[in-house]
Amino acid sequence: MNPAVVATQVLGPAGELLYFTSLPAGKSKFGLGSATSFVDRIFIVVLAQAWGLPPAHPFPIAIVRLPERFLVEVDEYPEAAASRATATGELPPGMAMVSFTVPSLEPFLSRFVAPPRAPDGVPYAGRRVGVLLGPSGEHIELIEAGPAPDTPGSGP
Repeated sequence: MNPAVVATQVLGPAGELLYFTSLPAGKSKFGLGSATSFVDRIFIVVLAQAWGLPPAHPFPIAIVRLPERFLVEVDEYPEAAASRATATGELPPGMAMVSFTVPSLEPFLSRFVAPPRAPDGVPYAGRRVGVLLGPSGEHIELIEAGPAPDTPGSGP
């Protein structure tokens, strides 16, 4: 979509799919900015799998633009796609879950796979968190924004 952006996809040492992208300063059509170091931040999460199809095979894709210079790319799976085999009680292999901060969990309570929890530690710090399944079975973790309960400055 943008000839100034150079991207490649490679398999890592464990067979994982890695995306590398060079975004020249001021050239992103989505306002993503550019790297400030040789290896920089994540700017896109891709909901897709490798299928071994020819490079010229067309794939319908969509981009969901989020605040703070971040995107989610949703690729359409080919008809031969099957659900990933997942061990009981485990996350699916590969890209298993993406986390987003939301102002409140209240609008999502009926969609969570389990009641929200408030785990300690990074990145939760006592904030409520819940997981829901997207339309393709993807796991989406929602972390409630705002300061952790009982921290200085969190009162009215």
